[in-house]
Amino acid sequence: MKDLVRLVKAKPWLIPFLVNLPPEPFKPSDVAGLLGIKSDYVKHCAHVLRRAGLVKRTPEGKYLTKRGISEFVASEFKVVVRRGVYYADVGGAYAVIHVRKKYVRVRLVSKNLVREVLSHMRSGTTNVAEIALKIGQPLKEVSWAVRVLRAYKLIG
Repeated sequence: MKDLVRLVKAKPWLIPFLVNLPPEPFKPSDVAGLLGIKSDYVKHCAHVLRRAGLVKRTPEGKYLTKRGISEFVASEFKVVVRRGVYYADVGGAYAVIHVRKKYVRVRLVSKNLVREVLSHMRSGTTNVAEIALKIGQPLKEVSWAVRVLRAYKLIG
């Protein structure tokens, strides 16, 4: 599973696919329907995992995964799904992954920034613009950090 951890840290856009993998053989269109995305994304994910030796293709054209991959990824990366957005802890940063019909967008938010924003919010400053001015970070970055904190229920 070390290979899987390395692969996911390098390619966090795989997380929505990995979390929604069915335990039985599946067609790309099945998982695509679950995620609400085109099946090209699922085919590409399956291809990447096949090269890593984590997925096999059956003679019927379906894909078969090793058991427990979904649960492992969900627990190892502390994946949280909130309003269709996936939040995952990928080492030195949090990945915020938006799954749309035609694309998957990944944004990485530094853990240091999240810690800094959390300390300011606990000290009583709740206005995101004030926090951004105090720590000298762009407002957009601070608001992404607040989203991560809300997803992990560290703030209200």
